[in-house]
Amino acid sequence: MRARLAVAVAAAGALVSVAAAQASAEQGGQHISDLRAATAKYASLSVAEGEGFGVVPDAAGVTCIHDPAKGGMGTHFGPGSRIGDGEISLLEPEILLYDLTSTPDRFLGVEYTVFVADWEANHGSQPPKLFGKKFTLVPAGNRYGIPAFYEQHVWLGESNVVGLLKDYNPGVSC
Repeated sequence: MRARLAVAVAAAGALVSVAAAQASAEQGGQHISDLRAATAKYASLSVAEGEGFGVVPDAAGVTCIHDPAKGGMGTHFGPGSRIGDGEISLLEPEILLYDLTSTPDRFLGVEYTVFVADWEANHGSQPPKLFGKKFTLVPAGNRYGIPAFYEQHVWLGESNVVGLLKDYNPGVSC
């Protein structure tokens, strides 16, 4: 009886360890470390620009996104080759976020984006998910004047008191 109890306790402990490891991975874990390493070179805006990243304005020509009630997102930079490719790649986000009001320019984080129609054509109707969080749907009629898309921000260079994966950062302004 004692031997069975010991085995049951050991098995329960192993299950708790596996569940904790999965929860950690879903909340970032090694994947965030991988993303930080892959994007470290973008601490320099000139490196991003050298790789084809350019300013992505909204439909009104606004380049730095800010909401006085929520905070900011900074200025979005993206290469045409990644935007609209219909895929999400953990180590190749579509958008880099910068604070251009500081000297020197400051890397804030990244944003993953994919058009809904492209995603659904390749992956079905469930939105993409990274770091344990489903992407946010931005419907058509958005400030960018583009079709509906899914997006996910990750604040790598600027801590965000409301969360690593939140759209807006109260510590960022334009």
